[in-house]
Amino acid sequence: MTVRLGEATAWQIEKLWDRFYAEEDPNGEGKQRFMTRVKELGLVDTASPAAFQGLFLYHKDDVEGAISAAEALAAQKQR
Repeated sequence: MTVRLGEATAWQIEKLWDRFYAEEDPNGEGKQRFMTRVKELGLVDTASPAAFQGLFLYHKDDVEGAISAAEALAAQKQR
C-alpha cells in the first residue's frame, strides 16, 4: 500500500534539520540560513519530506553542503 503524506511544511523541514544537524549546528544559525534559502526557492509546501531527508543524508555532517544543495533540489523540482 502507498500512502501519500503530502509536502513538507516549514515546521517539518526544521525538525528534520534538527534531527540531522543538532551537533553540527548547535546555535541554529545554519538552520536559519537553510530555511531562508528554501523559502526563497519556494520549496516549503512543494517538496516532500523524503526529498529533504535525501538531501540531508547525502550531506550528512555537512551543514554548508546541505545549504548549498537546496538550489539543486529546487532545480530538480522544476523538471
